[in-house]
Amino acid sequence: MIHGDFDKAVGNIAKLVGRDQGGSLKVAMSMAIIRANLRDIHRFLKLGHSLGDREINFRVGPILSYQGLPAKAELHDLLAEAYGFIEEQGVK
Repeated sequence: MIHGDFDKAVGNIAKLVGRDQGGSLKVAMSMAIIRANLRDIHRFLKLGHSLGDREINFRVGPILSYQGLPAKAELHDLLAEAYGFIEEQGVK
């Protein structure tokens, strides 16, 4: 979020996860992939995993333009890195 406090939000999620008793809390994150964050997919996955996330949903916003995205080969590399992490960590 433009006016949000990312570090505070992440810290609050970490506190919540840390206080979960019995493992009943389910953490799930969702990422809308846009030009501005495309190269952050792997970092997003690592962050989610570090916070106990075991399920990640990808989507591309239908109203967003595909103009200005990196070349197809780079997109494939970025997604391959992301899916490699998902498989390594056993994330859905």
